[in-house]
Amino acid sequence: MNTSTERIKYIDGLRGLASLMVIFSHLVLGFYPILHSLNLNVLNEKNFIIKTIATTPINLIYSGFVAVYLFFLITGYLIGYNYFRIKNNNQITSSAFRRYFRLTIPTFFSCLIAYLLLKTNLFFNVDAAILTNSHWLERFYRFEPDFINMLRFSFYDVYFNYNNHNSYNNVLWIMSFELLGAMLIYSILSIFGKNSKRYIIYSVFIFICIRSLYLCFIIGLLLSDLNNSFNQNKAMVINNKFTLFVLFAGGIYLSSIKNFEFKLYQILNLSWLSSFFGNFLITFYNIIGVALILYVLSRSRVFQGFCENKAILFLGKISFASYLLHFLIICSFSCFTFTYLNDLQISYSVIIPIILVSTLSITIFVSYFFYEYIEKT
Repeated sequence: MNTSTERIKYIDGLRGLASLMVIFSHLVLGFYPILHSLNLNVLNEKNFIIKTIATTPINLIYSGFVAVYLFFLITGYLIGYNYFRIKNNNQITSSAFRRYFRLTIPTFFSCLIAYLLLKTNLFFNVDAAILTNSHWLERFYRFEPDFINMLRFSFYDVYFNYNNHNSYNNVLWIMSFELLGAMLIYSILSIFGKNSKRYIIYSVFIFICIRSLYLCFIIGLLLSDLNNSFNQNKAMVINNKFTLFVLFAGGIYLSSIKNFEFKLYQILNLSWLSSFFGNFLITFYNIIGVALILYVLSRSRVFQGFCENKAILFLGKISFASYLLHFLIICSFSCFTFTYLNDLQISYSVIIPIILVSTLSITIFVSYFFYEYIEKT
């Protein structure tokens, strides 16, 4: 039996959409930060369109954190999916051993690129931040590049000692979660994967991780196990189109929560939940939302067909590369282009579409070659 990792096309497509969400999120943070504002008073001073985008599920288009939760869920889901196909512990051991290298080699090359850009003074994010009033954009690359520190950061700090102030690539904050979360799932499956009582184990880990991002990995594993059970017991499958639509709509709604002060979400600001989750409550809702979306996608051919579109599948193929590279492109090319066009006194409303289209185009182009010659090899 083939024990290699099996690709699920619609999951690849979903990953591609999530990578776009992250890119849009960082473009908005850098060049139109008002859309990320959680201050209702500030938003009330803006026009109807801006307020509507920022305070409704439309904001999901540029919700970077939600995309990351989706990445984590997918990791748990795919590890579980490939295990339950064959239930081979040797595959678990092999995959766990390769995990560090599969993450680290592309990560290192992204940091090497960042080091070279910083060394040659090709980051312009601080200059652009003054013009866009982005406090987020001005924080990065304010340290002196050091090759040895870059090596240590790429191979160790990024997983076990991450510090945003001297990060060579700000998006790498997720790597410790990706590595340790995957190891958690591998461990659970190697010990309990063949145990008929494993759902009790899942419940225990859900309770332990209920206020941390590791919850995403456990829920992803649970969904993959449930789908495996559904495939064996057709009576358990939810195939009603209306029910799936309601679950999907609920997932979109929960995923898009940013602030309970926004009118559409006030009903979910429950005191008994707030007392337990504290500041993690919105994140918890977001995680449940993306879990519902992933579940519906796994059961609906309509949504699967959308995610299996060739263009979306291509984005999925290069999703890790584009995730690693887009931030470097924004802080270098995009910020330089913005300051240059601004010096020419071109209208802000003209500059923003130019930045959006050019950044996406270059990110996709560069990511393809990064995928072909670094990630894939």
